[in-house]
Amino acid sequence: MAKEQASLDRAQRRRRLQILGGVSVAAIILVVVMVAISAGAGTAPVTPDGPAAVAAVKHVDSLLAGIPESGSTLGRPMAPVTVTEYGDLECSVCDEFAAPTSYTNPEGEAGTGFEDDLITQYVRTGKVKLIYRSLETASSENPNANAFALQQAAAVAAGMQGKAWYYIELFYNEQGAEGTGYVTERFLEGIARQIHTLNFSRWMADRKLAGVKNQVTADNALGTAVGEKLPQGVSTPTIIIQGAKSRPAALQSLTSDTWSDLQAAIASAT
Repeated sequence: MAKEQASLDRAQRRRRLQILGGVSVAAIILVVVMVAISAGAGTAPVTPDGPAAVAAVKHVDSLLAGIPESGSTLGRPMAPVTVTEYGDLECSVCDEFAAPTSYTNPEGEAGTGFEDDLITQYVRTGKVKLIYRSLETASSENPNANAFALQQAAAVAAGMQGKAWYYIELFYNEQGAEGTGYVTERFLEGIARQIHTLNFSRWMADRKLAGVKNQVTADNALGTAVGEKLPQGVSTPTIIIQGAKSRPAALQSLTSDTWSDLQAAIASAT
């Protein structure tokens, strides 16, 4: 029965995070849907003051140090290519895309290091600016109906101090298992307290601002509209890559070829 349930769970996540195959060119949007098959049993999130959290902070500090941030945008404002990531902070497939290869999430999936490479090779060098936007997928399975709004608002509020990507990356490096209700106030505050230069009191107040909540709602509506144009519907992560003069094109799947495909898409957009 346990094996059958695990199989059903994997099938459900495949449907939720299903992708388009091949490469396509569209006049309106460029969508990259990164998907992997999940497996394994869930575990608790990383303890905020434990050794895994210390390692996560060290990794994220090194990854992002010195790169300009404004709101949810990481990188040089005038970079020739814009990469927009629609993600859900509870999504374990987003986590695979974002986390380093040294990390294994609670579902037993190893990080690919693709986002680390994107930031290191393209954002840090000024070739790409990276934008994060909220899109609800995995959070809909959280017992706490407000989990999505709370966690995404936490990242947006950190962005008001130029630390959105610190919050996002730390969250992905310290995820709990999907559907377990691990996103509590203690967990969200624990992530914020790990960001060395974040004004915690200001962050607590900013999370409640109407503008922050409206930003999460607007991002989610836009991401949903993008997903509804796809045969498989809304999924995360969805990556939009756009150059100033390039025509949009789509690249999908989280495979061993994803990184080279992503590089080619960026090159075409330059």
